[in-house]
Amino acid sequence: MEDIYILRKDLHVVRGDDTHVLFHSPSLTFFEVNRGTADLLEDYISGMPVGELCEKYKVDYGKLEGFFRGLAEQIGSEVRKFTERMREEDQRRRERVRERTGKEEPAILERLTLNISNDCNLRCRYCYAGGGSYGGARGLMKLEVAIRAIDAAYERFDGIDTIQFFGGEPALNVRVMRGVCEYVRFLHREGRIAYPPSFAVVTNGTILSEEFLDVIKTYNIGVTVSLDGPACVNDAVRIYPDGRGTYERISKFIRKVKQESSAHVGIEATYNRVHIEQGVTMPMLMDFFYDEFGIRSAHIPPVGTPADSSLSLYPEYSRETYRTYADAVSYTIRSATTDSWRSFSLAERRIRGLVNRRVPRYICPAGISGTLSVSSEGDIYPCFMFIGKEEFKMGNIFDRGFSDPCFRKVNAMFESNAKDMRDDCRECWARGLCTGCLGANYDETGSIFEVPRTHCELHKAMVERTLVELARVRGRPDEWGRLVENMTGRERD
Repeated sequence: MEDIYILRKDLHVVRGDDTHVLFHSPSLTFFEVNRGTADLLEDYISGMPVGELCEKYKVDYGKLEGFFRGLAEQIGSEVRKFTERMREEDQRRRERVRERTGKEEPAILERLTLNISNDCNLRCRYCYAGGGSYGGARGLMKLEVAIRAIDAAYERFDGIDTIQFFGGEPALNVRVMRGVCEYVRFLHREGRIAYPPSFAVVTNGTILSEEFLDVIKTYNIGVTVSLDGPACVNDAVRIYPDGRGTYERISKFIRKVKQESSAHVGIEATYNRVHIEQGVTMPMLMDFFYDEFGIRSAHIPPVGTPADSSLSLYPEYSRETYRTYADAVSYTIRSATTDSWRSFSLAERRIRGLVNRRVPRYICPAGISGTLSVSSEGDIYPCFMFIGKEEFKMGNIFDRGFSDPCFRKVNAMFESNAKDMRDDCRECWARGLCTGCLGANYDETGSIFEVPRTHCELHKAMVERTLVELARVRGRPDEWGRLVENMTGRERD
């Protein structure tokens, strides 16, 4: 019976305080099991021969064989239902794409990032971009560069879902932001593009000009504001060049944008050592953003290797970091069964992955057709995280643009980083639910192909907590239905 029905390497047992879960990683199927079954399965996964299992757990061979056969059939049934639903969803997706573009298999770029400002008015202590300059000369993208970037992208792609304005601080270059929005609207009015992209901006929230606010309102630009939490944390790391804190200015910006526009406003916080030393846990941070600004879901990644290493979480605070992110997963799932839920993006990705059984093929969407970035000088990169790094330059919009041989070469490098092509990911039980940042990998390890061990341990801790909490809720249909609706935006099947 050795591995006849279910491969040992495809199973993983997760133990909570009073809930035990069996996870089948290829299908993202999970079952709640009792303690005795969890013990037996752990021994099976570790390689214990079936004869020894029978002897240790006082069960005859036939019953054990029947148990594994039944488990395999149950997993198979779940996989068949999932496959059929995915086939229907893929068909609906193809129909939507055909309606938007008139093509069966169009080339769609999910996000084009324009680095419209190679400068910033802040000097955040953990900034990976050299205070917004990316190690180069400070300056702003000219409008002709932005327009050429749009044209070059549409020469290569049939559609762009989102155009994101980035920096440095993009609010230093509102004129170009407005020019891009107007130009894209013109292209759509003239029928030169199939559908208009949405617009987004990532800002430090310290430049509260009427011009910036008008552009946000006029073009319904989604706004992500960088804010690390209450003043005691934020003002220790997000600072002006003279060392002054930024909390009061940022909080006024968020409130004004929410009050005077219909734009979606989100928050991105970088969790770092100051949070832990100030006693600010992840659930506390989630509560703060909801209570202060009415923002239910924030993006809260852990700090990478910062310029100021005194902000690093690892190794001194590794245990605390894993625990607080896992606790935030629990808080997300338990609150999502109510009407006053709050969340963070890393938890949502794992919940949606398990509910929808969507397996991301790549660790991150940099390059390929997920995201591409254009620097203020017109150079093309897989992501803004790689701007200024010559080995990742994919071309220039004034030369061959997105048809440059370097574009294909760098793209192939990122294609080869798919999880099913990486030995470490192929053998990992959490591979179907893991996401990350290749730019952060590069900054921390010097290679996009080497994932920091701390990253893997953190994400495993979050996945295990997700499985335990979802197993608890799934047995309560009303709460499960509310959770699915809150986390995925759709009604329960």
